[in-house]
Amino acid sequence: MDNIIDIDNLIKPLKAAAKIAAADLTAHFSPARRADDRTFNKEASVKIERQIENQFREAILKEFPDLKIIGEEQGYQNGNSEYTVVIDPLDGTGNFANGNPFFAFCAALMKDGEPVWGIVIAPMLGLEWEAKSGEGAACNSKPITVSRTNELAGSYVLWCEGGCKIKKRTLDIYDAVYPRVTDMRKLGAASIEACFVAMGKAEGYVSTDLEIWDVAAAVLVTKEAGGRVSDHSGNDWKASQSDIIFSNGLLHENLVSLVRGK
Repeated sequence: MDNIIDIDNLIKPLKAAAKIAAADLTAHFSPARRADDRTFNKEASVKIERQIENQFREAILKEFPDLKIIGEEQGYQNGNSEYTVVIDPLDGTGNFANGNPFFAFCAALMKDGEPVWGIVIAPMLGLEWEAKSGEGAACNSKPITVSRTNELAGSYVLWCEGGCKIKKRTLDIYDAVYPRVTDMRKLGAASIEACFVAMGKAEGYVSTDLEIWDVAAAVLVTKEAGGRVSDHSGNDWKASQSDIIFSNGLLHENLVSLVRGK
């Protein structure tokens, strides 16, 4: 399949399916939801998430049946293609469930363990980030770059614990970074937090215990915007890593030195 299909012919239907998925999230979102009805909201949101992933998979496999697919809800589906599509149908499920607009649909196309195209759509924020390997990153079709702040004391850092349940570890990381920066903030959606670094709204994003579908698209967006992505020891990002630092590059080693070993 890949010998006769150009990557652009693959990206076009992926992008179209992503836009449909984001529109479906918008249709199901209710800002009137209350956080004190968490059980009902979470169950309803997960149901929507599964439905959207199913629809995305069906649309893509109908046209490209040989693609490999990794999705948050249905896991891994093997295929004969050298390309793998990675999907997070709803990044920021808790936000979505509670009527918080900080959520996104994410999709990435990967080859040889690296993302070569990615899209993150935050429909209620009116933001759509996209990147293709070697061609830069954009938000709403306009080129973006990371910030040029090179002093830790003047930086804003986003953070989240991802799936980590060890609160002491989260607090240790926060305590190491917070006193040395202007402020630390948590948005509740890894893809948006990483893309905010890519567009210069923050200098760094420190996270733990994330899955590949949380970050694959945002990794490429950040890199193509001139940033850097690594694990907490400073090793360049790989798909198997779950403890991740996104930065503008200028402050990367500073952040690594603060969180290494924690």
